[in-house]
Amino acid sequence: MLRKICACKKRVRYVNVTRRCAVWGGLVCLFLCSLLHFYVLPGAMAGYNDDCYLSREQLEDMRHLVVTVCQVLEELNQTYWLDYGTLLGAVRMGDVLPHDADVDISRLKLESSAAEWHFGSRFRQRLRDFGIEGNAMMAMYRGATADLFNWDLVVQKAGKSHKPLAMLRYSISTGETFIEGLKYLTANVDLPKSLVLPTTKMTFREKQLRVPRDYRRVLAERYPLTWWVRFPYKWKCWLPWVHPPGPKKLLNMFA
Repeated sequence: MLRKICACKKRVRYVNVTRRCAVWGGLVCLFLCSLLHFYVLPGAMAGYNDDCYLSREQLEDMRHLVVTVCQVLEELNQTYWLDYGTLLGAVRMGDVLPHDADVDISRLKLESSAAEWHFGSRFRQRLRDFGIEGNAMMAMYRGATADLFNWDLVVQKAGKSHKPLAMLRYSISTGETFIEGLKYLTANVDLPKSLVLPTTKMTFREKQLRVPRDYRRVLAERYPLTWWVRFPYKWKCWLPWVHPPGPKKLLNMFA
């Protein structure tokens, strides 16, 4: 009888300890998620506090920006490709992701600074012909913005047993860069040339636009943990009460 009482007390003590650990673990997780949601992610991503999904007008503006910028780049005989979230939308939907924040287009830089300057001047003028303000690094149409990534072709040195590797490198400088009075965050990213060039075409809103040769591997490089998972990057968009119920909204949550 005494053994049963002791065993029962041990079980009760174990249950109480387990409950306390679960409560404290839940509180820690809640604190970390709140820290990410209210402080870290809004500071890292400018559009994090925007609405979960783009309005019809915002979608049309971003579509116009994608198609027109690519059209001008082709007109000027530039090597370009859809990148980052815009590439992800093209692969999944042939369209802009309904929860995207901006347009991402990459371009292979020209060999000389004089050719780059000439391109930038013509590019800016042609964009204005379509009602778009911008330069070689950014374009804006109404409320929509496009980040333009300019890549250099470089050759990395290799050891005796390996051949030199051709890479695409996006690198401006360290710290912050100011161009034409606008502040840009800088980056230094390498990508194997063989994944991108020569580019191929993909249908985007009934238009044939350029994408990397091996676009799936490029997406895996960009988003190694999440590119294959269909959900919005804004955590608040996972909550079912954020939007009125409806089959289209439910489908958009996993676009």
